[in-house]
Amino acid sequence: MSQYNKIDVDFEMMMMQASILERIAEQMETLGSKSFDTTLQSIAASWKGDNANLYLGKGEILKSNTITTAQNLRDIAGRLKSRTQFIYSKEKAAIEIAVKRTY
Repeated sequence: MSQYNKIDVDFEMMMMQASILERIAEQMETLGSKSFDTTLQSIAASWKGDNANLYLGKGEILKSNTITTAQNLRDIAGRLKSRTQFIYSKEKAAIEIAVKRTY
């Protein structure tokens, strides 16, 4: 029966890790879509000239990279949950077979 408990604990830990990745992705998406816009608009209103345009361009690239990274994290979390569920079901089935086996 301890094998069941270990599998359950491992499953819960992996699902928790995936949820943490999802929360980080959500925070990064918020940062990328809202905070960057506000900051870049404030800079654009306060700073004029070629250097300002270069800086704002770099800010847009960073914003885009942040959003892309957030989307990648969300994708990784989804795949992690899917694979964890798959492995969990296979391990449970293997234990059931082993428990029922007679020699």
